Amino acid sequence: MTVHLIQPREEFGPPGRIAELHQCWQRNDAVFDRVTVPPGRPTFTEMFDLCLPSCINVIANSDIYFDAQGIYNLKAAYLTDDGQLRDSRQCFALSRWDVDEDGHAKLWNHADSQDAWVIYGLGCDIDAPFPMGVPGCDNALAHILDAAGFVVTNPSLTIRAYCLRNAYVAPEGVKPYRIVPPYKLVQPTTL
Repeated sequence: MTVHLIQPREEFGPPGRIAELHQCWQRNDAVFDRVTVPPGRPTFTEMFDLCLPSCINVIANSDIYFDAQGIYNLKAAYLTDDGQLRDSRQCFALSRWDVDEDGHAKLWNHADSQDAWVIYGLGCDIDAPFPMGVPGCDNALAHILDAAGFVVTNPSLTIRAYCLRNAYVAPEGVKPYRIVPPYKLVQPTTL
């Protein structure tokens, strides 16, 4: 089973932040079967349009990476022992595991924050015309996917999406707009 990553890869921030982003991208390039890098700051609609049939598609923030165990767990979540698809309508909305400067990871254990989205096959015309990183986008997207017939869960205790943001500096001044409800909260759990 092919595991396909869709990940924006714009460089931004100070040199330390750019180095973190490059580290995430290199790690992902080493474990995913296929990687698609959309240009600019795409909307979720545009990223779901990049999903491939007969693949596990992962849409991830630019500072998220997976390891080989995470890819193995993704395949196990979607496939039975004999290689059959379990359920093509399940969607994983994964909360991040923050990695500190010493390499220790801690789950960002919140139902209102996800940094990676996983579906099998095509996104069935998901209408989410907003980019990642906008307040409210995670839970608005979870609601949109739920309304489209996906079973949205957050098995972050089993499937880890690691986040490097030790050199991240939040922008000052202008506050971004917020995506308005309806929302769906997705509590971290196991598979």
